[in-house]
Amino acid sequence: MRHQVFLTDTPHGEGCLQRLEACHQAHARVEDRTRCGKATGFVRFPSRRFALNTACPGLSLTAVDLVA
Repeated sequence: MRHQVFLTDTPHGEGCLQRLEACHQAHARVEDRTRCGKATGFVRFPSRRFALNTACPGLSLTAVDLVA
C-alpha cells in the first residue's frame, strides 16, 4: 500500500487527485532532466572561449538524450 501527501495552493475543488499527481510527475521529470544536464557538463556553460560556447550546448544536450 502506498500513501502520499500533497501540499498545494490549488483552491479546493479545482484539482482532482489524478490531475495533481500528473502535474507532480511532470515537474519531477523536468527536475530529473536538469540534474542530468548538470551531470553531463552543461553546468560549465557559458565559457570565456567562443569555440567552447558553440560546441558545449550541442554535446551536452546529446549526452542528456543518451542518458535519458
